[in-house]
Amino acid sequence: MFASMKTINYRRAVTFSIPANWAVEDEPGRQASFYERRPGSGTLKVNAYGFERNDPEGIDGDDLPPALEGQPWEDFPAGVRLFTESRPSPRRADLLERRWLYQVPLGKNAYRLIVFTYTIVGSMKDEPANAAEYAMLDKMIRQAHISLEPGFNELDQF
Repeated sequence: MFASMKTINYRRAVTFSIPANWAVEDEPGRQASFYERRPGSGTLKVNAYGFERNDPEGIDGDDLPPALEGQPWEDFPAGVRLFTESRPSPRRADLLERRWLYQVPLGKNAYRLIVFTYTIVGSMKDEPANAAEYAMLDKMIRQAHISLEPGFNELDQF
């Protein structure tokens, strides 16, 4: 179903793969959207945010936005952590959001959050094409190359 893939390098923060036939919409400096042009397909959005704090004690894994404190995280090499969740969309009750959120340490006083959000009509999530799409995205996002370099590149590479 997903024979040919293309590589996305999003703002030098993360590199991942998506199907080669997916459309790309980029809002430089804000987010990028990816989707298959078929009725009922979900949309994948990617955002990256940088956080810095001038604190002699530095930033640790507990320095998160309040909504993420106390959530279960998966640990990856180099101190990278991943949080995943599925929830109804706060914007439209008929939509389901599945999110992958990477917390990336960038030295003593900075970290980056990389957020992947896959949105689909909730009643269509279990259709075979959409279930396969979600499984493929989960695999590709978990295999993404997460950059540990500070800073962002405003020019996305698709």
